[in-house]
Amino acid sequence: MKVYTITSHVADQVAALEAGSMRRRRLLRPVTIPLLALTALAVIYGLATGRTELAIVLAALGLLGLLLLGVMAIAGPNEREVAIKRAGAAGEAVLPQILATLPDSFTLLNGVPVPGSRADIDHVLVGPSGIWAIEAKHHGGMVQCVGDAWGYARLGVGGVPREGHIGNPSQQARRAADSLERYLWHRGMAEPVQPLVVFTHPRVELSIEEPTVPIVRAAEVAGLVTRRGMRLSSHASQQVVDALRKLRPLKA
Repeated sequence: MKVYTITSHVADQVAALEAGSMRRRRLLRPVTIPLLALTALAVIYGLATGRTELAIVLAALGLLGLLLLGVMAIAGPNEREVAIKRAGAAGEAVLPQILATLPDSFTLLNGVPVPGSRADIDHVLVGPSGIWAIEAKHHGGMVQCVGDAWGYARLGVGGVPREGHIGNPSQQARRAADSLERYLWHRGMAEPVQPLVVFTHPRVELSIEEPTVPIVRAAEVAGLVTRRGMRLSSHASQQVVDALRKLRPLKA
């Protein structure tokens, strides 16, 4: 299987967050040690001269300064937000690894920009069985879908059950497929694009009722796309791949 990566917003966001955090710590490190030393010397001087109240005030000011530096060092997204981004980046890497055994008649494009948008499609798979716009989700635990209504349930910290919503992956996949269809049609390629939702977490459990798009685990994708009959010739597949590789995300 051939693989191309056009963009990776999630991985780029994680890298930017981590780089920003490292940059702040680098800038603040030269200030922290002198401030700590000056605070200690001021307190020692105050105590040595019998000026206890002055020593207390200087210690309080020094500690306040160190506290402010600490807050500045860790300012930015909280750990939960970064963890979510990291999980998304990890999920992006799962499908290319699993689909690596597909024959060279298939091409996987990662991070395909949605035409006319700043959003991107996680993966687009092009091959003899057609074109697939894939929305990848890296959720663990129980994921439930009834029609277009989604939710999840999993054990949180301390074994406490947690429930919530995960947006609408099936609607995202349909919109992505529709956008690609229009983009290809305007370039003379009237090829249908099939939406597909894929869950990449190894410990996900799916409860699916009346789905509006196919919903599978990552390990099931290869079987799904190879079971379908011939839909695209090798020439048509290459035309589609060439057109998609020209897509670039809109700048903010």
